[in-house]
Amino acid sequence: MFGYDSKLKLKELLLFIAEQELAIEKMRQILAAIRDFEPYTAFKRIDRDGSGFIGAKELCQFERENGYREISPEDFIFFVNYFDLDGDSRLNYHDFLQVLLPCDNPFLRSAAT
Repeated sequence: MFGYDSKLKLKELLLFIAEQELAIEKMRQILAAIRDFEPYTAFKRIDRDGSGFIGAKELCQFERENGYREISPEDFIFFVNYFDLDGDSRLNYHDFLQVLLPCDNPFLRSAAT
């Protein structure tokens, strides 16, 4: 059985995860509410080779081109693999939409697409 300290740590972890998920969802909703935001255009902007897929390397390149250097290549690999539904280590457009669009607001999700 868990001790008191283990239970407390588990509670703190679950609370932290829930708070981060809520923050991410709010950011998705803000993005989807932007009138000029077009997910397909964003996908094509990152998919520089026109393959119809986005890999970790393309995300790194996009990050560098836009003046960011906060995320490691390993983190991008983890990110792509996390959202990649078919296990090919790259994101198709459907996978990309799962990353960007709100989960809790079907109206915003529909309006953005």
